[in-house]
Amino acid sequence: MPGRRWRVVVGAVLIQFSLGAIYAWSVFTPALRDAGWSRVETQVVFSVGLASFALVMVLAGKKLTVWGPRRLAIASGVTLGAGYLLAALGGGTGFWPVLIGVGLVGGAGIGVGYVVPDSGWACVGFPTGKGMITGVAVAGFGFGALGWIKLAGGWGDLIARFGLDGTFAIYGVIFASLVLLGSAWMTFPPEGWLPDGFVAPGGRRLRHHQLHVEGDAENPPVPPHLTYLRGECRSRADGYRLDEAVSGRSFDDGRDVLC
Repeated sequence: MPGRRWRVVVGAVLIQFSLGAIYAWSVFTPALRDAGWSRVETQVVFSVGLASFALVMVLAGKKLTVWGPRRLAIASGVTLGAGYLLAALGGGTGFWPVLIGVGLVGGAGIGVGYVVPDSGWACVGFPTGKGMITGVAVAGFGFGALGWIKLAGGWGDLIARFGLDGTFAIYGVIFASLVLLGSAWMTFPPEGWLPDGFVAPGGRRLRHHQLHVEGDAENPPVPPHLTYLRGECRSRADGYRLDEAVSGRSFDDGRDVLC
Protein backbone atom coordinates (compact mmCIF):
# COMPACT_ATOMS: atom_id res chain seq x y z
CA MET A 1 0.00 0.00 0.00
CA PRO A 2 2.78 2.57 0.70
CA GLY A 3 4.15 2.07 -2.81
CA ARG A 4 0.68 2.32 -4.27
CA ARG A 5 0.12 5.85 -3.02
CA TRP A 6 3.31 6.98 -4.79
CA ARG A 7 2.14 5.35 -8.00
CA VAL A 8 -1.01 7.41 -7.68
CA VAL A 9 1.14 10.54 -7.48
CA VAL A 10 2.94 9.54 -10.69
CA GLY A 11 -0.40 8.92 -12.37
CA ALA A 12 -1.70 12.28 -11.17
CA VAL A 13 1.32 14.08 -12.62
CA LEU A 14 0.92 12.30 -15.97
CA ILE A 15 -2.72 13.32 -16.15
CA GLN A 16 -2.13 16.92 -15.13
CA PHE A 17 0.83 17.20 -17.48
CA SER A 18 -1.46 16.28 -20.37
CA LEU A 19 -4.27 18.56 -19.23
CA GLY A 20 -1.88 21.50 -19.28
CA ALA A 21 -2.49 21.47 -23.04
CA ILE A 22 -5.24 24.04 -22.53
CA TYR A 23 -2.63 26.71 -21.83
CA ALA A 24 -0.45 25.68 -24.75
CA TRP A 25 -2.92 27.05 -27.29
CA SER A 26 -0.78 30.13 -27.95
CA VAL A 27 1.81 28.03 -29.78
CA PHE A 28 -0.72 27.37 -32.57
CA THR A 29 -1.93 30.92 -33.09
CA PRO A 30 0.96 32.24 -35.27
CA ALA A 31 0.52 29.40 -37.77
CA LEU A 32 -3.25 29.86 -37.73
CA ARG A 33 -2.86 33.58 -38.36
CA ASP A 34 -0.61 32.74 -41.32
CA ALA A 35 -3.37 30.42 -42.57
CA GLY A 36 -5.81 33.32 -42.64
CA TRP A 37 -7.37 33.26 -39.20
CA SER A 38 -8.22 36.53 -37.52
CA ARG A 39 -7.06 37.36 -34.03
CA VAL A 40 -10.65 37.12 -32.82
CA GLU A 41 -11.02 33.59 -34.20
CA THR A 42 -7.94 32.38 -32.32
CA GLN A 43 -9.29 33.97 -29.14
CA VAL A 44 -12.71 32.39 -29.61
CA VAL A 45 -11.23 28.87 -29.65
CA PHE A 46 -9.31 29.52 -26.45
CA SER A 47 -12.32 31.12 -24.76
CA VAL A 48 -14.60 28.22 -25.69
CA GLY A 49 -11.98 25.82 -24.35
CA LEU A 50 -11.83 27.61 -21.00
CA ALA A 51 -15.62 27.77 -20.71
CA SER A 52 -16.02 24.09 -21.60
CA PHE A 53 -13.26 23.19 -19.15
CA ALA A 54 -14.89 25.11 -16.28
CA LEU A 55 -18.46 23.94 -16.84
CA VAL A 56 -17.60 20.28 -17.34
CA MET A 57 -15.27 20.31 -14.32
CA VAL A 58 -18.20 21.23 -12.07
CA LEU A 59 -20.32 18.41 -13.47
CA ALA A 60 -17.45 15.92 -13.25
CA GLY A 61 -16.86 16.85 -9.61
CA LYS A 62 -20.45 15.88 -8.81
CA LYS A 63 -19.98 12.51 -10.50
CA LEU A 64 -16.61 11.71 -8.95
CA THR A 65 -17.96 9.60 -6.10
CA VAL A 66 -20.51 7.92 -8.40
CA TRP A 67 -18.27 6.94 -11.30
CA GLY A 68 -14.96 6.88 -9.46
CA PRO A 69 -11.67 8.55 -10.42
CA ARG A 70 -10.51 5.84 -12.81
CA ARG A 71 -13.58 6.01 -15.03
CA LEU A 72 -13.43 9.79 -15.10
CA ALA A 73 -9.74 9.68 -16.01
CA ILE A 74 -10.42 7.23 -18.85
CA ALA A 75 -13.24 9.44 -20.12
CA SER A 76 -10.92 12.43 -19.92
CA GLY A 77 -8.15 10.79 -21.94
CA VAL A 78 -10.50 9.53 -24.66
CA THR A 79 -12.33 12.85 -24.94
CA LEU A 80 -9.21 15.02 -24.95
CA GLY A 81 -7.44 12.83 -27.51
CA ALA A 82 -10.54 12.65 -29.72
CA GLY A 83 -10.87 16.43 -29.71
CA TYR A 84 -7.37 16.98 -31.05
CA LEU A 85 -7.76 14.20 -33.60
CA LEU A 86 -10.98 15.85 -34.79
CA ALA A 87 -9.07 19.10 -35.34
CA ALA A 88 -6.43 17.16 -37.29
CA LEU A 89 -9.03 15.50 -39.50
CA GLY A 90 -10.37 18.95 -40.35
CA GLY A 91 -7.00 19.82 -41.86
CA GLY A 92 -5.68 21.68 -38.84
CA THR A 93 -6.73 25.06 -40.21
CA GLY A 94 -10.51 24.73 -40.49
CA PHE A 95 -12.14 27.05 -37.97
CA TRP A 96 -15.09 24.87 -37.03
CA PRO A 97 -13.19 21.56 -36.69
CA VAL A 98 -10.59 23.27 -34.49
CA LEU A 99 -13.24 25.15 -32.49
CA ILE A 100 -15.26 22.01 -31.83
CA GLY A 101 -12.29 19.65 -31.48
CA VAL A 102 -9.75 21.62 -29.46
CA GLY A 103 -12.12 24.14 -27.89
CA LEU A 104 -15.36 22.35 -27.06
CA VAL A 105 -14.41 18.65 -26.95
CA GLY A 106 -10.81 19.12 -25.79
CA GLY A 107 -11.85 21.58 -23.10
CA ALA A 108 -14.49 19.14 -21.88
CA GLY A 109 -11.90 16.35 -21.69
CA ILE A 110 -9.65 18.56 -19.59
CA GLY A 111 -12.56 19.45 -17.30
CA VAL A 112 -13.44 15.80 -16.75
CA GLY A 113 -9.88 14.88 -15.83
CA TYR A 114 -8.95 17.91 -13.75
CA VAL A 115 -10.93 16.74 -10.70
CA VAL A 116 -9.28 13.31 -10.66
CA PRO A 117 -5.66 13.75 -9.45
CA ASP A 118 -6.55 15.40 -6.13
CA SER A 119 -9.27 12.92 -5.21
CA GLY A 120 -8.83 10.63 -2.26
CA TRP A 121 -5.17 9.72 -2.04
CA ALA A 122 -3.88 13.29 -1.80
CA CYS A 123 -5.86 13.73 1.42
CA VAL A 124 -5.75 10.23 2.91
CA GLY A 125 -2.55 8.78 1.49
CA PHE A 126 -0.49 11.77 2.63
CA PRO A 127 -2.29 13.17 5.70
CA THR A 128 0.73 15.23 6.78
CA GLY A 129 1.65 16.38 3.28
CA LYS A 130 -1.64 17.08 1.53
CA GLY A 131 -0.53 20.52 0.40
CA MET A 132 2.74 19.22 -0.99
CA ILE A 133 1.12 16.36 -2.93
CA THR A 134 -1.58 18.63 -4.31
CA GLY A 135 1.12 21.09 -5.31
CA VAL A 136 3.11 18.40 -7.11
CA ALA A 137 0.04 17.33 -9.08
CA VAL A 138 -0.95 20.88 -10.01
CA ALA A 139 2.67 21.68 -10.93
CA GLY A 140 2.34 19.02 -13.60
CA PHE A 141 -0.42 21.13 -15.11
CA GLY A 142 1.88 24.14 -15.40
CA PHE A 143 4.86 22.18 -16.65
CA GLY A 144 2.58 20.53 -19.21
CA ALA A 145 1.69 23.90 -20.70
CA LEU A 146 5.37 24.76 -20.99
CA GLY A 147 6.33 21.37 -22.38
CA TRP A 148 3.65 21.26 -25.08
CA ILE A 149 4.49 24.78 -26.21
CA LYS A 150 8.17 23.95 -26.50
CA LEU A 151 7.57 20.60 -28.18
CA ALA A 152 5.41 22.13 -30.89
CA GLY A 153 7.67 25.16 -31.20
CA GLY A 154 11.29 25.78 -30.33
CA TRP A 155 12.38 22.38 -28.99
CA GLY A 156 10.55 19.89 -31.17
CA ASP A 157 9.49 22.06 -34.11
CA LEU A 158 6.48 19.81 -34.65
CA ILE A 159 4.43 22.50 -36.37
CA ALA A 160 7.23 23.30 -38.80
CA ARG A 161 7.92 19.63 -39.50
CA PHE A 162 4.43 18.14 -39.58
CA GLY A 163 2.10 21.08 -39.97
CA LEU A 164 -0.86 21.97 -37.80
CA ASP A 165 -2.86 18.86 -38.69
CA GLY A 166 0.07 16.55 -37.96
CA THR A 167 0.80 18.29 -34.66
CA PHE A 168 -2.83 18.08 -33.56
CA ALA A 169 -2.85 14.36 -34.41
CA ILE A 170 0.41 13.71 -32.54
CA TYR A 171 -0.84 15.60 -29.50
CA GLY A 172 -4.17 13.77 -29.57
CA VAL A 173 -2.42 10.40 -29.40
CA ILE A 174 0.05 11.54 -26.72
CA PHE A 175 -2.62 13.12 -24.53
CA ALA A 176 -4.87 10.08 -24.68
CA SER A 177 -1.99 7.69 -23.98
CA LEU A 178 -0.62 9.59 -20.98
CA VAL A 179 -4.02 10.13 -19.36
CA LEU A 180 -5.04 6.50 -19.89
CA LEU A 181 -1.73 5.37 -18.40
CA GLY A 182 -2.24 7.61 -15.38
CA SER A 183 -5.81 6.37 -14.96
CA ALA A 184 -4.53 2.88 -14.15
CA TRP A 185 -3.60 4.07 -10.64
CA MET A 186 -6.54 6.39 -10.01
CA THR A 187 -8.63 4.81 -7.26
CA PHE A 188 -10.10 5.83 -3.95
CA PRO A 189 -8.19 4.58 -0.88
CA PRO A 190 -9.85 1.76 1.06
CA GLU A 191 -12.33 3.04 3.60
CA GLY A 192 -10.65 3.89 6.87
CA TRP A 193 -7.13 3.43 5.50
CA LEU A 194 -4.28 5.48 6.95
CA PRO A 195 -0.50 5.22 6.41
CA ASP A 196 1.43 2.93 8.75
CA GLY A 197 2.76 4.80 11.75
CA PHE A 198 0.56 7.86 11.28
CA VAL A 199 -0.66 9.52 14.46
CA ALA A 200 -3.18 12.32 14.07
CA PRO A 201 -2.45 15.63 15.83
CA GLY A 202 -3.62 15.41 19.41
CA GLY A 203 -4.41 11.73 19.06
CA ARG A 204 -2.84 8.63 20.56
CA ARG A 205 -2.17 5.26 19.05
CA LEU A 206 -4.14 2.20 20.12
CA ARG A 207 -2.72 -1.16 19.23
CA HIS A 208 -5.19 -3.59 17.72
CA HIS A 209 -5.29 -5.73 20.88
CA GLN A 210 -6.57 -2.80 22.93
CA LEU A 211 -9.94 -2.74 21.18
CA HIS A 212 -12.90 -4.90 21.97
CA VAL A 213 -15.73 -5.12 19.45
CA GLU A 214 -19.14 -6.47 20.44
CA GLY A 215 -21.97 -7.37 18.10
CA ASP A 216 -25.18 -9.31 17.85
CA ALA A 217 -26.86 -11.66 15.37
CA GLU A 218 -27.43 -8.90 12.86
CA ASN A 219 -24.05 -7.26 13.45
CA PRO A 220 -21.46 -10.01 14.01
CA PRO A 221 -18.37 -9.14 16.04
CA VAL A 222 -15.99 -8.25 13.24
CA PRO A 223 -13.82 -5.16 13.26
CA PRO A 224 -15.45 -2.16 11.57
CA HIS A 225 -13.57 0.52 9.71
CA LEU A 226 -12.45 3.23 12.10
CA THR A 227 -11.73 6.84 11.49
CA TYR A 228 -10.06 9.55 13.54
CA LEU A 229 -12.56 12.34 14.14
CA ARG A 230 -12.24 15.13 16.68
CA GLY A 231 -10.13 13.09 19.05
CA GLU A 232 -12.49 10.13 19.27
CA CYS A 233 -12.65 6.65 17.82
CA ARG A 234 -15.87 6.32 15.86
CA SER A 235 -17.16 3.38 13.89
CA ARG A 236 -18.32 3.67 10.31
CA ALA A 237 -20.42 0.53 10.73
CA ASP A 238 -23.77 1.00 12.50
CA GLY A 239 -24.55 -1.36 15.35
CA TYR A 240 -21.03 -1.86 16.68
CA ARG A 241 -19.87 -0.74 20.10
CA LEU A 242 -16.23 -0.06 20.84
CA ASP A 243 -15.01 -0.62 24.36
CA GLU A 244 -11.47 0.48 25.11
CA ALA A 245 -11.60 -0.83 28.66
CA VAL A 246 -11.83 -4.45 27.60
CA SER A 247 -9.18 -6.13 25.52
CA GLY A 248 -9.22 -9.49 23.91
CA ARG A 249 -10.20 -9.05 20.31
CA SER A 250 -7.67 -8.18 17.64
CA PHE A 251 -7.80 -7.12 14.02
CA ASP A 252 -6.93 -9.91 11.64
CA ASP A 253 -4.56 -7.72 9.66
CA GLY A 254 -2.78 -6.35 12.75
CA ARG A 255 -3.21 -2.70 11.79
CA ASP A 256 -3.05 0.11 14.32
CA VAL A 257 -6.08 2.34 14.68
CA LEU A 258 -6.19 5.89 15.96
CA CYS A 259 -8.09 7.32 18.89
